[in-house]
Amino acid sequence: MFNDFKDQYGVTAVAFDGALEVVKDLSNSFKLGIVSNGRTRGQIAKLESTGLAQFFSAVVVSEAHGVKKPHHSIFNACLEKLGVTAQESVFIGDNPDADILPAH
Repeated sequence: MFNDFKDQYGVTAVAFDGALEVVKDLSNSFKLGIVSNGRTRGQIAKLESTGLAQFFSAVVVSEAHGVKKPHHSIFNACLEKLGVTAQESVFIGDNPDADILPAH
């Protein structure tokens, strides 16, 4: 059952209403990236099943990167993939300790 869960996690994800449109609009003006803690396969599956993957130029997942947020190197890896500096970037997150403070 656990193997089935790992294989299927994320493949039926659904985006919140309006999310696809907002991300699409943002991608017309900005390079978008994702920094995520989790397993790579599941995170990518969620992006693909929701249709959001096409709008992100960089996706950095902790499993593949080797460290989790709040470690600074995961944020720097995303910046590098996007080809931008921290000063040119805005980071949006939902956890002050794991997202906002370390990204700052």
